[in-house]
Formats: sequence, C-alpha cells, structure tokens
Amino acid sequence: MKLFGMLDSPYVRRVAIALQLLGLRFEHQSLSVFRGFEDFRRINPVVRAPTLVCDDGEVLMDSTLILEYAESLAQPRSLVPAALPQRQHALRLTGLALAACEKSVQIVYEHGVRPPEKLHEPWVARVTAQMLAAFDALEQELAREALDASTEGITQAGVTAAVTWQFVQALLPGQVPASRCPRLADFSARAEALPAFAAAPHGEGTVQADPAAAKAAPVAYIPPGFAAVTPYFFVDDAPRFIAFLVDGLGGQELLRSLRPDGKVANVQVGLHGSTVMVSEASLAYPAMCGAYYLYVADAQSTMHRALAHGATLEMEVGDMPYGDRQGGVRDAHGNLWWISQRTVHAPYTA
Repeated sequence: MKLFGMLDSPYVRRVAIALQLLGLRFEHQSLSVFRGFEDFRRINPVVRAPTLVCDDGEVLMDSTLILEYAESLAQPRSLVPAALPQRQHALRLTGLALAACEKSVQIVYEHGVRPPEKLHEPWVARVTAQMLAAFDALEQELAREALDASTEGITQAGVTAAVTWQFVQALLPGQVPASRCPRLADFSARAEALPAFAAAPHGEGTVQADPAAAKAAPVAYIPPGFAAVTPYFFVDDAPRFIAFLVDGLGGQELLRSLRPDGKVANVQVGLHGSTVMVSEASLAYPAMCGAYYLYVADAQSTMHRALAHGATLEMEVGDMPYGDRQGGVRDAHGNLWWISQRTVHAPYTA
C-alpha cells in the first residue's frame, strides 16, 4: 500500500500512525494538495489527502474510511474496543477529536488561504467556539477516565485526540493553552513519545518507521474475510455444491484452484460476511455433511432462493421465541441449513 499526503495534515498523520500500530506495511509519499496539486491529481483526481493506493491499485480516500479498511486488513488486531460499551465510548471520543480537528483545520485555512480582506470574523468566531467546545468535552471525558498512552493499549480515539492536539499547538499556538486542557496535553505528550508517533512527526517529512519493528510486527493469524472457525466442505460433485452456495444461498466465489485431474482442490466462497471452503471428496477425505446456522438479511427470500435451487424444505420460516425469524432447508448433498434473520436488538438469553 502507499499513503499520499503530508504529515502536517492531522488526517494523514492519524492514518500513518494507525497503520504502524496495526502492524501494516506501507510506503508514504509526502505530497501537498497545494504545491503538488497536479501530481496529486494524477494519483487521485479528487486531490484529497490522505489518499491510500491499495495493493491492487484501487484508490481510497477519507481518513476514517481508510482506517476502516486498515482495521479489516489487520484483524484480529484492532485499535477499536470490541465490547460494545467501550466501543461506544471510544466512538464518542473519536467524534469529539475529529470535531476539534475539523474546526481547527477550518481556522487554519481561513487565516492561511483566504485573503485577509475577505476574512469573515463572525464565521471564525463560530468555528473557534466549536473547536473549544470539542476540546473542553474531551478534557471532561479524560477527567472521568484516562486514556491509555501505551503502544499496546492506545486506541484510535487516543491517536486522533493526540494528533489533533499536536496539530493545534503547532498551527494555532495560544488558541488552546495546555492550562485549559491539562489532561489532554499530558496524554498527547506521552503519546507523541511512542515509536509510531515519533516515526511520523508533524511536518513535511515522510514516515520513518523502524524496519526492525515492522519486521517484528506479527502477521494477523486470521486472514481478512475469515472467522476463527471456517466450515470446510468435502462433497461429491463439488461444482454442483458451489453453484448451490452461490445461486441458492447468495454466496460469491472468491478463489478456485484445481487438482491435476481437473477436480476442485479448493474453492473459497464468501457467504454473507463469512468465508467457507469446498473440496471434491476423495478416499482420504470422503464426503460428509453437517448442519449450519446461516444469518441473512431476509430469511424468507433466502429460503425461497434455496428451494428454487434444489434444496428441500425442513421447516417453514417463522418467528422464534429467541428472537430469530428462521426456516430450514436441506441441500442436495445432505447438509442442513438453518436460515436465520435476527429481529431483535437483544442478545440470546438462556
């Protein structure tokens, strides 16, 4: 991957730091959307920083969307808490930090780009008040619960808060004194001492990640698109079964490899957010069947689709007391599929 944009942008910098913390390898090119406009436009016609060119050449933009992609690549490593209460709180902190970031960038542009005679003071005052409100709210949150400033424990909320604070101190000195937000100032100082921050300092340079650290970063043990438990089907007439997964259950074939005799060695099929594998049965691995619980967005339509592609009915769709709308079919290979759609927000209970 290659990241484009300058580290004096808090949006570029939060991405550069997060990619390192997630253990993802990338190149960085410091390219200005102002001085390097034409060069940037050849990479991304929108000329928006940060821009990330993925390994397959697809171009992503917007720091939040790039980080969402990075989180998917880095699984199971994450900078966002998994548990819902902690995730909710982290999202609030991230939102406050991004609000402060957005307003501070607007102030910088007002003074640095707009001609002085066209400066609209009521607008600057409004935006400044919004920035200060966001910083004050962040300070209040840190008073209730401190943020972890260690490499192992820092979250995306912490990265964004620290980067935004540093940006404001560098570009808008005196606007938000440390005395106003002492906890945030202290947290940012400790975060800036971390290797990932030090390797991507605010300014016009490029990311200088420690090669040894990058080499030592563990490879995610679960590849993107897979879960810790992945169904692996050994079936007779694998092409027919794969066709059922795609046409009958709404899957998508992702990867196919064949044996020398032309039979299926391994096919990966994406199935409603999960990945399953299929191989042609053999003497060593004879055909076997099982039962599977498949979550879908519309149980009724998926049931109709499965039945239209060779499955037989086991149970009509109905609303269950445990909160699922569910039906059952058996495919031509003998596998039982409980096709289920969650209809309540509550988790399963005993």
